[in-house]
Amino acid sequence: MWHRGAPMTADDAERRLRPPPDGWPVRVSTRSTHGRGVITTRAVGAGATCEVAALMLLPDRSRVEGFDHVFDVAGRSGVAGGVVSFANHSYTPNCAYEIDPDALLVTLYALEDLPPGTEVLVNYNGDPDDRRPVWFDQG
Repeated sequence: MWHRGAPMTADDAERRLRPPPDGWPVRVSTRSTHGRGVITTRAVGAGATCEVAALMLLPDRSRVEGFDHVFDVAGRSGVAGGVVSFANHSYTPNCAYEIDPDALLVTLYALEDLPPGTEVLVNYNGDPDDRRPVWFDQG
């Protein structure tokens, strides 16, 4: 069984992309802090996976400055094929994501217990404790 942070085989990646039988516990909503965002559809325990999404790398010359739905994948830009791309930013997030650049996956997981209907917030800097201003907070 694969665990967060461990190397992943193609079979592991395939298994990780499959949602649980009752689906991922998150969805896109128009009722969030900034209009569109991600909310939980049921209770999610701290450390639990909210979603695993595939990443598509963009060509090196793609212009993505100011586009906050792009992930840093080992120095390249990647777009996630899931709801994680709609998560809003917070310097006090309740969720985090982990990028696996080899498997081209992003795993969204809860940092704390989340009741149903909670907005999922991540730190766009990648590290939940990173307080450096993100692009839209820079003067």
